[in-house]
Amino acid sequence: MYKKNIKKTELPSWDLSDLYKSTESSEIGLDLRKLEKLTNNFNMKYKGKIHKLNEIKIFNLLKNLEIIEKLSGRLISFAYLNYCEQVNCEEKNKFLSDIQEKLVKYEAKMLFLSIEINSLDEKKYKKLTSKKSKVFKYKIFFKQNRLFKPYQLTEGMENLLNEYKSSSRSSWCKLFDETISELSISISNKTYSFEESLNLFQNTNSRIRAMAGNKISEILKEKIKIFSRVTNTLAKEKQIEDEKRKFDNPAASRHLANSIDPKIIQNLRDTVVNSYQKTSHRYYRLKAKILNKKKLKIWDRNAPIRARKEPLIDWDYAKNIVLE
Repeated sequence: MYKKNIKKTELPSWDLSDLYKSTESSEIGLDLRKLEKLTNNFNMKYKGKIHKLNEIKIFNLLKNLEIIEKLSGRLISFAYLNYCEQVNCEEKNKFLSDIQEKLVKYEAKMLFLSIEINSLDEKKYKKLTSKKSKVFKYKIFFKQNRLFKPYQLTEGMENLLNEYKSSSRSSWCKLFDETISELSISISNKTYSFEESLNLFQNTNSRIRAMAGNKISEILKEKIKIFSRVTNTLAKEKQIEDEKRKFDNPAASRHLANSIDPKIIQNLRDTVVNSYQKTSHRYYRLKAKILNKKKLKIWDRNAPIRARKEPLIDWDYAKNIVLE
């Protein structure tokens, strides 16, 4: 049993220095210029020529692509994680937007690749992905690209959608994140952030759970116009893109990206739904009985069955549990 006395301190913040020291790091500018040069060279060297390349040249192309992907991944990872530390910070938001804007510009020069790979005839495609080929290690990359072939658009349209996602869709998602991060409730003269208030649903006191549930409903209702606009706009944007690509249902693109047969997901869904009566309904009836309630409220779903005080675990101890 862990009984150490705990001093309440601020949890450590993320250390992103393995990526970049700070948003002011000169290395960021250097990497952006390097990425611009790499994507320009890649475009000039390979665009319109994929079908002419032999196995060795395709292999070298993919090695160059790895370098570009690694560099762009480093930049966007840092920008996004830095933003997530404080989503309502204008400075962090602007930095993320600036990085996204530049990366979209560079990515536009690379969009030809998947289109030209999918234009390869079946004979050459099978030869490149055969076990004897030096390119075989990249078979998954080719396979994933090939899956999207029936839904691919022209390079111009792909570029338009790519730019649109980085501005419109990204902005709506940021608005949602920022709005959520600003929400808070007050119980017994103590203020809880939205995330902290959700944790109150696990409180042993049913009165606190009920207060949290009602107050959360109130603050969400106040923002219902914003949340409705975000949801409806994103849903409409997805509908437009799905129709352009001729996907037959809203989930098709996700299944394709996950390389999973839609029938598997449908069978899983049906199995879960058909088991509601035997599993979840039975579980909540038993839980209501244990909690001495005729019917569970929504805020009682995560209520602890046993009323016991959870020990407070300090950061170092928790970290050691994971690392050891």
